[in-house]
Amino acid sequence: MKELTAAVGNEKVRYLMYGDDNDLPLVILHWRGWSKHSWKGVAELLSKQGYAIYVPDLPWFGETTMSEIYDTQKYADFVSLFVDTLGLWSYYLIWHSNWWRISIKLATEDVRIKQLILINSAWIAHPPGLKRRLGALVSGVFKLFSWVPGYKLVRSFIYRALGWHDYLKAENPLLKKTFLNVVHHDVRDLMKSVSVSTLIVRWSKDTYTPLPDGEIIYSLIANSTFVVCEGERHGIHLHNPELLTKHIVDFLS
Repeated sequence: MKELTAAVGNEKVRYLMYGDDNDLPLVILHWRGWSKHSWKGVAELLSKQGYAIYVPDLPWFGETTMSEIYDTQKYADFVSLFVDTLGLWSYYLIWHSNWWRISIKLATEDVRIKQLILINSAWIAHPPGLKRRLGALVSGVFKLFSWVPGYKLVRSFIYRALGWHDYLKAENPLLKKTFLNVVHHDVRDLMKSVSVSTLIVRWSKDTYTPLPDGEIIYSLIANSTFVVCEGERHGIHLHNPELLTKHIVDFLS
C-alpha cells in the first residue's frame, strides 16, 4: 500500500494505492464521515486478485479539505479529474452509501467506466412523507430554542430518532448544504440512461438503506445484477470485507 498525493485542479488530494500500476484499475469512493482508510480491508483483498486499487479522500473528508459547496455534478467532475490525473484510460468504479448518486452521474458521462458497483446505495428520492415533513418542521422550530441549556443533547436525540444521523454530523454549514445538495438529487431518470454493467449489493439487516429502494434501483438500471446478503449491515466493508470482496470479484470476473 502506498499513500500518495495528486494535484486535482487547485487541490491536493491524498489517496491510497494498493497493487501494481499494471493491474486492472479499480477506484473506490467512500461515503461521508469516512475516509480512504475505511476501505483498507477490501482494497488489500482486491489487490491480491489482480486489481490496482485507488482510494481517494473525497472533497470535505479525510485529508482533502474544501471551503466551497459541492453538488452531484461538482463531485462527478472531481472524480473524473482525479482519474484524468492518474492517467487511467478505463477503470472499474465502486461507490458506497449516499454518495452513490455521483456514480450514476459519472456512469452517464464518463465512457471510461467499465463496470459499476453500488454498495448499499441509499435514499431513493420519494415524495415527502410524514417523517420528512415532521423533521423539517421540528428542525425549523427547534432552532428558536438554541439558547436553552442542553439544546445540543436534545437536538441530537430528536435528529437521530428522525434518521438524520449524517446531517447531524455535518457541523460546517457549507458541508450541510453540500450534503443536502447530493441526497436530495433525484437520479431516477438518470438511472434509466446507465448502460454500463452494474452490480447492486444490499444487506438484509441494513436499517439505513431499505431493500425496496434497492429493488427500485435494480428495476431502473437495465444492465444490472441484484445481490442481497443475509445478516449483514450497512458497513459491510468494515464488518465482512471477505464476503464483499467475493461478490465484487465474482461480478468482475
